[in-house]
Amino acid sequence: MCIGGSCIIDPYGHYVVEPLWHQAGIIYADIDMQKVPMSRMEFDGIGHYSHDDILKLMKSKGSL
Repeated sequence: MCIGGSCIIDPYGHYVVEPLWHQAGIIYADIDMQKVPMSRMEFDGIGHYSHDDILKLMKSKGSL
């Protein structure tokens, strides 16, 4: 039913360890915690982008 797929992904969405499919195992990785605050400079989902007074999704004329 479940074929696995456990993996480790960095804050930018890149694999640190590729998915482990169709087998049992333990995955390990050395992680750089400095990437976390740096990645938030690219996208801050709970900060700037979530303010509806700054950014607003609007339907343009001619859209369905």
